Amino acid sequence: MMSLRRLLPLTMIGAMSACGDVITSPDLFPSAIAQRTCGPTDGPAVNILLARDSVATLGAPRLAINLTLWRGVGALPGRRFLLAQDSDDGFASLTSVPVGLSSLWVPLTGRVDIRRVTSDTSIVGFVDITFPDGGRFARTFTARWQSAPTFCG
Repeated sequence: MMSLRRLLPLTMIGAMSACGDVITSPDLFPSAIAQRTCGPTDGPAVNILLARDSVATLGAPRLAINLTLWRGVGALPGRRFLLAQDSDDGFASLTSVPVGLSSLWVPLTGRVDIRRVTSDTSIVGFVDITFPDGGRFARTFTARWQSAPTFCG
């Protein structure tokens, strides 16, 4: 069973977005990291996590917006990625991590514009996500790159 503390941010998102406003507060998901991951055919991909709590690794926060882009980090700058469950560009979800028996996973739709990848491989971009109830979350982000071993296929 999900605790009230874990549901509160979802309630806030729903309440703020019910009026049709776009939520732009950097305080809602203030922490961002990125890591290499595997694409659907074991190709290169990047996972960006916008988290409610401070993050050191992708498994640390409790509530996050997960953005998975089906391209390697070198192919990201200057591109727009349209995100949906069946997209060739990637997908987005509202999730609780680490994933466990009581984890949350809500598919989202939207877009991510990657403006640049810095010399330390941090990813600078803009996200505009739509929740299932029609509410939206949009803001710029800088995701610190976290190196981690990735084994695909």
